[in-house]
This record gives sequence, C-alpha cells and structure tokens, in this order.
Amino acid sequence: MIRAMLAPLLLFAPSQDKDVEFGYWGPKILTRVSPDVVQKLRAKKDWNAKPLHFHENATDADVKELPLLKDDLVRLSLSGCKKLTDLTPVAACTNLEWLSLERTDLGDLAPLAALTKLKTLDLRGVPFKDIAFLSSLKDLEEVVFFMPHKSKTGTEIVKDLSPFKGLAKLKKVHFYACPIEDLTPLAGAVEMEDLSLYMAKAKDLSPLKGMTRMKRLDLYAVPATDLSPVGGMKDLTYLWLYMTRFQDYSMLQQCTKMEELDATMSAFTQLDVIEAMPNLKKLALWQCKIADWKSLKTAKGLQTLDVKATSFTDCALLEGMSKLEWLFLSSCPIQDLTPLAKLPNLQYLNLERIKGITDLTFLKDVPKLRYVYLSKEQVAPEVIEKLKAAAPKLNVQVSSSK
Repeated sequence: MIRAMLAPLLLFAPSQDKDVEFGYWGPKILTRVSPDVVQKLRAKKDWNAKPLHFHENATDADVKELPLLKDDLVRLSLSGCKKLTDLTPVAACTNLEWLSLERTDLGDLAPLAALTKLKTLDLRGVPFKDIAFLSSLKDLEEVVFFMPHKSKTGTEIVKDLSPFKGLAKLKKVHFYACPIEDLTPLAGAVEMEDLSLYMAKAKDLSPLKGMTRMKRLDLYAVPATDLSPVGGMKDLTYLWLYMTRFQDYSMLQQCTKMEELDATMSAFTQLDVIEAMPNLKKLALWQCKIADWKSLKTAKGLQTLDVKATSFTDCALLEGMSKLEWLFLSSCPIQDLTPLAKLPNLQYLNLERIKGITDLTFLKDVPKLRYVYLSKEQVAPEVIEKLKAAAPKLNVQVSSSK
C-alpha cells in the first residue's frame, strides 16, 4: 500500500551517486567531468535528451574535461555557476544546440563563436563584455538577455545590434532595459515570433515590418510614435504597449488573432479596434483616456479586464462576459455596480477607491466570486458588514486608499 502511494514520487525522484544525479530536469554532475563520469552518463539511455547541469559551485577545473562529451552533448546548462571564468571547454562542444549561462559571471563570451550549431542561448544576468560572437551563430533561433550590463568603464553594452545582422533564423529575442536605438540589424529576421524590446530607446519600428510571423511583441515604454509596422503582424496574439505614445493605434484591427492586449498608461484611445479581436482574453487599459466604451460589449471572451483609473462608468457593458474571472475597476466613477451580479465566472473583483458605494449585498449572487477589494475611506463600515453577512464565504479585503 505504502509502496503504491510512493510510486508517483519515486518516478520523479533523482537517482544519484556521488558523481552524477539523474533527475526530472536532466542529468547533473555533482563533482567534475572525468572519464568515469562520462561513462556513467552514456550508460543511461537518452541521457542527452535533456540539458546536462552542473552544481552551482562548479569551477573551471570541474568543466575542463567537458570536451570528452563533445560528440553527443547537445544541451548544457551552467546556470548559477558563478565561479566559472573560462568558456574554452564549452566552445569545444561544437554539437551544442542549447546553452544556458543564466546567472553566471562570465565576461568573455567570445569562445561561443565556435558553437555554430547553437539554436538557443540564455544570457540572463550575464555581465558580458560584448555580443560580437553572435554574428557567427547563423543557426541561432532564440537568445534572451535580462537587464543592462555595464563594462568596468561604465559603458552600456547591449546597444549596438550589428552582430544580429544576417541571423535570419531568429524566432525569439528578448531584450530588457537595453538602450537600443537602431533596430535595423534585426530587419532580416523575418521568422521572428517573439520579440521583447522592453524599455528600448528605438524611435523607429520600421525594421520590424517584415516580421509577419510575430506572435508576441513587447514594446514596453518604447519611444517610437509610429505603430504601423505592427499592422502586418496578422498572427499576433500578445502585445504589450505599456507607457507608449503612438499617434495611431487603428492598425491593431488587423491583428484579428489577438488574445492579450496591454495598453496600460499609454496613449491608446481607439477601443473600437477590439471589435476585430474575437479571441481577446485579457485587456488592460489602466489610465487610458478612452471616451467611448461601447466597443467593450463585443469582447465576450474576456477573462481579465483592467480599466483602473479611467472614465469607465457603465457596468452593463460587461453583461454577456460569461468567461470573465478578474475585474479591476478601482478609481472609476461608477454609479451602478449591480450588473456585476450577472457575471457567472467572476472570481476576483477590485473596487478600491470607488466613491458612493452604498450597497454590495448583490455580490452574494455572483456564484464564483472569491475576493473583493475595497477602500475603507470610500465604503462605510455598515456596507461592508452587510456584505459579509450576505456572503459569509466571500473574502473581503479592506485597505486604506491614502
């Protein structure tokens, strides 16, 4: 009986000796690469189907003999190995297709130019000196950076994208807070599906025009004013426009496959574009200066809606949103909240900083509602107590709006 109960746990539990651990996420070398360790790895069927990992205290001496695996090592993770300084042994493994250097302190990435079969590269949290080596990786499909990195002289590094020129197979590229101004080197990446330009300094998005296969695009706080290149991205399902100031958003009506649109704190006002988005599931319009809300009633498939601090007043527009689960209405000048009782799947409701609320007992009729957030300055104590009495299982959170 006990063995039967433990069977699922044993399935994912790592098998381990003092040198190598075989777990769900792949094999892990606990000591250093040696002929004996290599033999143990190869004795395990499909050992290289998942990334090979190293313990976080691994040193250059521990990976020195990595070339012993050069013929069959395809995936390698050195994530968190902050003591490593030399990538020469890694560069000898020229069959590598997947490599993670996340959270390492490796500065010189030049040896990676030898990995011409590399398809996926994770450089999150890596203080590299430059990215010139990328120009040799013609098969590269994915590369991810995170946060800007500076040289010892204080010069910001990820600014010049010229090494990306000619990398035509790119499908996923993530930049975070990098001072990129010129996107021209990316123009040839017509197979791009997922691009993050989070806080980039680019004022011209025209190099993205040929990326018609794009599915996810992050333009968080990008200073460009012309969004027209996005109009040709017919497969786009996710678009982040947080704090953007585009002059015209009308071309978004061409993005008919859109599922998530976040225009928080942006200049977005043309809500009618969502009428062409039948698959829209998440819509964030916090602080958007929208004057006409009638198009909202067409978004029947919404699961999350955020209209915090806007002019939204008519909750009747939400009727028919049978899939809506998360609703953020804080700081809206709403007079009548009773239409919310007709939302069968609503689970989370934020009503903070809404003035004039005199009755909330109708919320007892919202069958799946679990959490309600209120501000004590706007809602009288007796109104809150009546709500708790009418819906005793409801989690009512009351905070200060000051």
